[in-house]
Amino acid sequence: MSKQDNLANFIALRDILSELDVLTAAPDGGKSKEHRVKFLLSKIAALRSGYGIDELNRQQMLGSIPDDDASLTGRTDGTRRQIASDFARRDNAPTTAEQRTFADAWRTFVRNRGVLEARDLGTGNPGNPVSLSAGSSVLGAFLPTEFFYNLTKVLKVHSPLFDDEFCQVIRTAHGRPIQVGYVADTDNVAVKINEGSSATEADPNTGGVMVFVDAYRTPMFKASREALEDVDLSFGVAAMASDFLGDRFARGAGRDLLLGATANGQNSATPGLIPRLRTAGAVTVVAGGSASVTGGSETGSNSIGGEDLSRLFHSVNALYRKSPKCAWLMHPNTLQRLNALHTKQGMKLNLVEWREDGRPYIFGRCVYEDPNMDVSHAGAFTAVFGDFSYWVTRVALDNSRVQVYTEAPGLIENGKFGLRLFGRAGGDLRFGSSLTSPATSPYTLVELPLVMLQQG
Repeated sequence: MSKQDNLANFIALRDILSELDVLTAAPDGGKSKEHRVKFLLSKIAALRSGYGIDELNRQQMLGSIPDDDASLTGRTDGTRRQIASDFARRDNAPTTAEQRTFADAWRTFVRNRGVLEARDLGTGNPGNPVSLSAGSSVLGAFLPTEFFYNLTKVLKVHSPLFDDEFCQVIRTAHGRPIQVGYVADTDNVAVKINEGSSATEADPNTGGVMVFVDAYRTPMFKASREALEDVDLSFGVAAMASDFLGDRFARGAGRDLLLGATANGQNSATPGLIPRLRTAGAVTVVAGGSASVTGGSETGSNSIGGEDLSRLFHSVNALYRKSPKCAWLMHPNTLQRLNALHTKQGMKLNLVEWREDGRPYIFGRCVYEDPNMDVSHAGAFTAVFGDFSYWVTRVALDNSRVQVYTEAPGLIENGKFGLRLFGRAGGDLRFGSSLTSPATSPYTLVELPLVMLQQG
């Protein structure tokens, strides 16, 4: 029994005892209301034996309904059966109240062709209806808070570049270019004041980068209208749509955030983490392989050794390694291969540590998995390590929406409808493309907070 049910039963028992106390304190000891006293005593006994107050009230309600048609039909009235059916459906339905509310929102969105309720994440009036043409094949935008909460979770699952704990994620109410700055000051330290010493100037390295967004749309998700008629089945369709649409958006935009996007043969607004680090001249550690540990025939082109990760780890400045967002990024298969490494003596290397939170760690830093990262082959960039707070992912909420289609070919004649998610996302490295120090000279490179591992 839930905490709310226990509280409801406690309050009901308190009220019943109070009423019973009033009745028995009467001059006649409750004789004039003997039936009420007996009823209260039986209700107290039922509550103390484990029955819930809702169930007792239900039985009381059913017992108070007269059998209106019994004299004509010889059986009880349908009203009583209907109320009993409603109670049973509420108690035995596989969906919760929140799930049914979620399903109702989707069903209303698909059914209403003329007026739809458009909701956003705080950038407009949630109660303002949007009038749409009844003959239009595109029937408007759908922005329920529950859907976008679920979308955020789906994005994090498929790409850590959407995770606030992994990198810097900015959500804006518009898609206009914004500038994101950086400050790098790993070399300048305080010095002791000596007699006759002169003051020197050492400004920190500062700069900024313009972050844009690209527009994405998912393939259409189709379902039958009959699937929306039943509440429980409707929730299944809504949940499937939320997962599929979010999954498609995460895989498309997440891949571009890591590897870069192209549009019509030209570079788009998303440069990609790996291409940005490569063009910026980031420090790259070349893998030597795991043969020195396993005693096998592995090479740097098809394996990663513990020494490779150690060199990658120490290639990052110690100040960056103290960041809460200092982590590893690699393909899930790469992580499992590292986890399975054994020494020449057959002992497990234990390079990967699995902690109580269920996350893997290497050298005390969390490992994030991205299926878009490369796996082991000659020349592949298979791991990135460093302070990922210097990577900015931007999600524009103004044009993020779900649209419903009903009159497109293959839909209306088959009694189906289609759903498609539109979203905008982008990102960039906060150091920008030049990575120069304006405080000294345009040819001085700023120390990068991220390094990559490349297969030999």
